[in-house]
Amino acid sequence: QVLRPRWLMELACLSPSACEQSKDEDSRSSPKSTMRLLRVSTWNVLAPLMGSDKMFPGISREIHEQAARRPLIQRQFHALDSDVLLLQEIRKAELHAMLEEGESPLQELYDSHYVPERSWQTAGVDDDAERGAAILWRRGVIRDVSRFDEDLGPSGPPCVAVVRGTVVGWNEVVTLATAHLDGDAPIPAVSRAEEQLRQVASAISTWSADSSCNRFIFGGDCNLTPHARAIRQLKTSGIKVASDIPGRPTCFSVIAAARFDHIFAKGELEALSTEIPKCPKATGCPYSFFCHPSQVMLDVLGLSKPTVAIPFCRRLWMACCLTVPWLVAAVCCFALPLPRSRQQCRWALEEWGSDHVPVTVTFQNKGVSEGAGVDEVECSV
Repeated sequence: QVLRPRWLMELACLSPSACEQSKDEDSRSSPKSTMRLLRVSTWNVLAPLMGSDKMFPGISREIHEQAARRPLIQRQFHALDSDVLLLQEIRKAELHAMLEEGESPLQELYDSHYVPERSWQTAGVDDDAERGAAILWRRGVIRDVSRFDEDLGPSGPPCVAVVRGTVVGWNEVVTLATAHLDGDAPIPAVSRAEEQLRQVASAISTWSADSSCNRFIFGGDCNLTPHARAIRQLKTSGIKVASDIPGRPTCFSVIAAARFDHIFAKGELEALSTEIPKCPKATGCPYSFFCHPSQVMLDVLGLSKPTVAIPFCRRLWMACCLTVPWLVAAVCCFALPLPRSRQQCRWALEEWGSDHVPVTVTFQNKGVSEGAGVDEVECSV
């Protein structure tokens, strides 16, 4: 994927004097930040609970093992050139390795905040096994940073990493959060993921009421497609879906491709653009909307693990009426295109080091006037 230089994306939002400076200075090495745009990426970097051999049958171990994927992911972090990275399924040891080791250690560019999933918090396991969510932010872009581990209860997401700080280019406080909805379940359930998204939305409203911050960005692997009711209902909470291109998949399993990764925003924030890598391989199932009904049927048939509690009469009625049509559609959309789905999964692993690809949104703060001088937003790193 060809990424445009950062100064081209900021040109429309910078004052004339700042435009000249942005051309002469690379924002990745400049001692000062004068950015008026905030580039945020969410990415599930893949640390599966099951063995990777079982998760990727028919794909060589040399492709999906962690040691082969780490340098790919590290290089793609640099290629993304994002100001904020919202990460899910990141093992603590892998995060340290990418920050401190390799050809281009990330700690030279980013500060970080890591939160373990609840199943690891009391397990006393080694760092090699522990995984969680993390937020990385470019040094000099956010100041006065506070880090939080938000616990939404036993029915909430396995962990929620939260960072709050002042975006230098805006001189405004922004809260950033990430989570992997139903990410600790062996087989995620769409009903649990929807309920956890509603919990996150409620928490954002609470944070807004309890602090002076009124700008929020949440991103993560939601295990939900844009057709999920919980996503459509977010607007009632004043939360908008910031990431566009809803029909482009971001998760490429060996069975199917789906759009599970999203970025949401609340407050005086405007999403200017969305970037999602496009798989060059032919699409398996042309009906992207079918993924959500399939998730619902997994809940109905008791195939989600842990099993979802559904009233017996409703489960029986839906199973009797919908199982046969669903099975026919599943054969057409999942079974027959299986070779193509495996090719897509292989492409994602080889190109990005994960079965997910990142979703990147460039934000502009509506409250920053175009005529503000550069001196007002400069910050030494």
